[in-house]
Amino acid sequence: MDPKELTFSAWQRLYRLPSEFPGFRARVTVRVGGDLYQGLCEVDGFTPRSQLPEPVRKKVDGELYSILKHRKTSDFWQGDGRHRMEIIGEGPEGLCVQVDDGGPSRLWIKDGRYTLVERNHGKIRFRLHFRQYQALAGDRLLPSQVVLVERGITGSIQKVKLIQDTYQEVGPYWLPKERFSLTEVGDGMESIWISLEEVILRA
Repeated sequence: MDPKELTFSAWQRLYRLPSEFPGFRARVTVRVGGDLYQGLCEVDGFTPRSQLPEPVRKKVDGELYSILKHRKTSDFWQGDGRHRMEIIGEGPEGLCVQVDDGGPSRLWIKDGRYTLVERNHGKIRFRLHFRQYQALAGDRLLPSQVVLVERGITGSIQKVKLIQDTYQEVGPYWLPKERFSLTEVGDGMESIWISLEEVILRA
Protein backbone atom coordinates (compact mmCIF):
# COMPACT_ATOMS: atom_id res chain seq x y z
CA MET A 1 0.00 0.00 0.00
CA ASP A 2 1.40 3.39 -0.98
CA PRO A 3 1.68 5.58 2.16
CA LYS A 4 1.00 8.83 0.30
CA GLU A 5 -2.14 7.47 -1.35
CA LEU A 6 -3.34 6.21 2.03
CA THR A 7 -2.68 9.56 3.72
CA PHE A 8 -4.07 11.65 0.87
CA SER A 9 -7.28 9.62 0.87
CA ALA A 10 -7.82 10.31 4.61
CA TRP A 11 -6.88 13.98 4.14
CA GLN A 12 -9.42 14.40 1.32
CA ARG A 13 -12.28 13.22 3.53
CA LEU A 14 -11.86 16.10 5.98
CA TYR A 15 -14.30 18.95 5.35
CA ARG A 16 -12.67 22.31 4.66
CA LEU A 17 -13.83 25.85 4.08
CA PRO A 18 -12.66 27.57 0.88
CA SER A 19 -9.97 30.24 1.14
CA GLU A 20 -12.52 32.87 0.00
CA PHE A 21 -14.89 32.06 2.90
CA PRO A 22 -16.41 35.46 3.84
CA GLY A 23 -16.99 34.85 7.54
CA PHE A 24 -20.14 35.30 9.61
CA ARG A 25 -21.91 37.11 12.43
CA ALA A 26 -23.52 35.31 15.35
CA ARG A 27 -24.88 35.62 18.85
CA VAL A 28 -22.49 33.90 21.26
CA THR A 29 -23.17 32.38 24.67
CA VAL A 30 -20.21 31.36 26.80
CA ARG A 31 -19.82 29.51 30.07
CA VAL A 32 -16.43 29.68 31.75
CA GLY A 33 -16.39 27.66 34.93
CA GLY A 34 -19.64 28.69 36.61
CA ASP A 35 -20.00 32.09 34.93
CA LEU A 36 -22.25 32.80 31.94
CA TYR A 37 -21.64 35.50 29.32
CA GLN A 38 -23.55 36.59 26.23
CA GLY A 39 -22.59 38.85 23.36
CA LEU A 40 -21.99 39.10 19.65
CA CYS A 41 -19.26 37.62 17.49
CA GLU A 42 -18.08 38.68 14.06
CA VAL A 43 -15.76 36.54 11.98
CA ASP A 44 -13.96 38.30 9.12
CA GLY A 45 -12.83 35.46 6.89
CA PHE A 46 -11.10 33.24 9.44
CA THR A 47 -10.47 35.90 12.10
CA PRO A 48 -13.01 36.04 14.98
CA ARG A 49 -13.69 39.15 17.05
CA SER A 50 -16.19 38.67 19.86
CA GLN A 51 -17.79 41.44 21.91
CA LEU A 52 -17.26 40.06 25.40
CA PRO A 53 -15.45 41.24 28.53
CA GLU A 54 -11.79 40.41 29.01
CA PRO A 55 -10.31 37.84 29.53
CA VAL A 56 -13.33 35.87 28.23
CA ARG A 57 -13.08 37.53 24.81
CA LYS A 58 -9.51 36.34 24.36
CA LYS A 59 -10.44 32.77 25.30
CA VAL A 60 -13.45 32.68 22.96
CA ASP A 61 -11.59 34.21 20.02
CA GLY A 62 -8.76 31.72 20.57
CA GLU A 63 -11.10 28.73 20.54
CA LEU A 64 -13.00 29.92 17.46
CA TYR A 65 -9.76 30.72 15.64
CA SER A 66 -8.55 27.19 16.35
CA ILE A 67 -11.71 25.68 14.83
CA LEU A 68 -11.61 27.87 11.72
CA LYS A 69 -7.86 27.56 11.17
CA HIS A 70 -8.10 23.79 11.07
CA ARG A 71 -11.05 23.94 8.66
CA LYS A 72 -9.35 26.33 6.21
CA THR A 73 -8.53 24.73 2.89
CA SER A 74 -4.90 23.73 2.35
CA ASP A 75 -2.74 21.92 -0.20
CA PHE A 76 -1.78 18.40 0.85
CA TRP A 77 1.12 18.38 -1.62
CA GLN A 78 2.56 21.54 -0.07
CA GLY A 79 2.22 20.08 3.42
CA ASP A 80 2.75 16.47 4.48
CA GLY A 81 2.56 15.32 0.86
CA ARG A 82 5.86 16.95 -0.11
CA HIS A 83 7.83 14.75 2.29
CA ARG A 84 8.95 11.15 2.06
CA MET A 85 6.52 8.77 3.79
CA GLU A 86 6.81 5.22 5.05
CA ILE A 87 4.40 2.80 6.73
CA ILE A 88 6.26 1.71 9.87
CA GLY A 89 3.70 -0.40 11.70
CA GLU A 90 0.12 -1.27 12.53
CA GLY A 91 -1.78 -1.27 15.81
CA PRO A 92 -5.17 -0.53 17.40
CA GLU A 93 -5.12 2.99 15.89
CA GLY A 94 -4.51 1.59 12.39
CA LEU A 95 -1.55 1.90 10.04
CA CYS A 96 1.21 4.26 11.18
CA VAL A 97 2.71 6.47 8.47
CA GLN A 98 5.96 8.23 9.31
CA VAL A 99 6.49 11.58 7.60
CA ASP A 100 10.14 12.61 7.20
CA ASP A 101 9.52 16.31 7.78
CA GLY A 102 12.38 16.83 10.25
CA GLY A 103 10.34 15.69 13.26
CA PRO A 104 9.45 13.13 12.25
CA SER A 105 5.67 13.31 12.26
CA ARG A 106 3.54 10.18 12.51
CA LEU A 107 -0.01 9.73 11.22
CA TRP A 108 -2.24 6.79 12.18
CA ILE A 109 -5.03 5.94 9.73
CA LYS A 110 -7.84 3.43 10.17
CA ASP A 111 -10.96 2.87 8.05
CA GLY A 112 -9.95 5.74 5.79
CA ARG A 113 -9.74 8.37 8.52
CA TYR A 114 -7.12 9.86 10.80
CA THR A 115 -7.18 8.38 14.30
CA LEU A 116 -3.96 9.91 15.69
CA VAL A 117 -1.58 12.66 14.56
CA GLU A 118 1.80 13.16 16.20
CA ARG A 119 4.02 16.20 15.55
CA ASN A 120 7.60 16.59 16.81
CA HIS A 121 9.15 19.87 15.69
CA GLY A 122 11.61 21.45 18.11
CA LYS A 123 9.69 22.48 21.20
CA ILE A 124 6.38 21.64 19.51
CA ARG A 125 5.53 18.09 20.47
CA PHE A 126 1.93 16.95 20.63
CA ARG A 127 -0.53 14.23 19.78
CA LEU A 128 -4.09 14.66 18.53
CA HIS A 129 -6.32 11.66 19.22
CA PHE A 130 -9.37 11.78 16.92
CA ARG A 131 -12.07 9.92 18.84
CA GLN A 132 -15.23 10.83 16.94
CA TYR A 133 -16.27 12.45 13.68
CA GLN A 134 -19.48 14.08 12.45
CA ALA A 135 -20.33 12.50 9.09
CA LEU A 136 -21.49 14.75 6.25
CA ALA A 137 -22.87 14.07 2.79
CA GLY A 138 -20.35 13.07 0.17
CA ASP A 139 -18.32 10.96 2.61
CA ARG A 140 -16.86 14.08 4.23
CA LEU A 141 -15.94 14.23 7.91
CA LEU A 142 -15.66 16.84 10.65
CA PRO A 143 -13.73 16.01 13.86
CA SER A 144 -16.20 16.13 16.75
CA GLN A 145 -14.18 14.74 19.67
CA VAL A 146 -10.43 15.22 19.93
CA VAL A 147 -7.93 14.81 22.75
CA LEU A 148 -4.80 16.98 22.58
CA VAL A 149 -1.71 15.91 24.55
CA GLU A 150 1.22 18.33 24.62
CA ARG A 151 4.65 17.20 25.81
CA GLY A 152 7.88 18.94 26.67
CA ILE A 153 11.23 18.18 25.07
CA THR A 154 11.92 15.58 27.78
CA GLY A 155 8.62 13.82 27.02
CA SER A 156 6.78 14.97 30.15
CA ILE A 157 3.11 15.83 29.67
CA GLN A 158 2.54 19.60 29.79
CA LYS A 159 -1.16 19.79 28.92
CA VAL A 160 -4.13 17.54 28.18
CA LYS A 161 -7.21 19.02 26.50
CA LEU A 162 -10.52 17.36 25.62
CA ILE A 163 -12.36 19.08 22.77
CA GLN A 164 -15.96 18.38 21.70
CA ASP A 165 -17.37 20.20 18.67
CA THR A 166 -20.70 20.23 16.88
CA TYR A 167 -21.39 21.95 13.57
CA GLN A 168 -24.35 23.53 11.79
CA GLU A 169 -25.11 23.99 8.12
CA VAL A 170 -25.36 27.65 7.14
CA GLY A 171 -25.89 28.26 3.45
CA PRO A 172 -23.27 26.22 1.56
CA TYR A 173 -20.97 25.90 4.60
CA TRP A 174 -20.64 23.81 7.74
CA LEU A 175 -19.79 26.15 10.63
CA PRO A 176 -19.18 25.70 14.37
CA LYS A 177 -22.28 25.44 16.52
CA GLU A 178 -20.90 24.48 19.93
CA ARG A 179 -17.51 23.84 21.45
CA PHE A 180 -16.78 22.41 24.87
CA SER A 181 -13.21 22.07 26.04
CA LEU A 182 -11.77 20.79 29.30
CA THR A 183 -8.09 21.45 29.86
CA GLU A 184 -5.80 19.99 32.50
CA VAL A 185 -2.71 22.11 33.15
CA GLY A 186 -0.58 21.14 36.10
CA ASP A 187 -2.91 20.52 39.04
CA GLY A 188 -5.72 22.68 37.67
CA MET A 189 -8.69 22.20 35.35
CA GLU A 190 -10.21 24.80 33.03
CA SER A 191 -13.46 24.44 31.10
CA ILE A 192 -15.22 26.58 28.51
CA TRP A 193 -18.46 26.08 26.58
CA ILE A 194 -19.25 28.22 23.53
CA SER A 195 -22.53 28.27 21.62
CA LEU A 196 -23.17 30.17 18.37
CA GLU A 197 -26.75 31.02 17.38
CA GLU A 198 -28.47 33.21 14.77
CA VAL A 199 -25.52 32.74 12.43
CA ILE A 200 -25.57 34.98 9.35
CA LEU A 201 -22.97 34.86 6.60
CA ARG A 202 -21.11 38.05 5.76
CA ALA A 203 -21.66 39.49 2.32
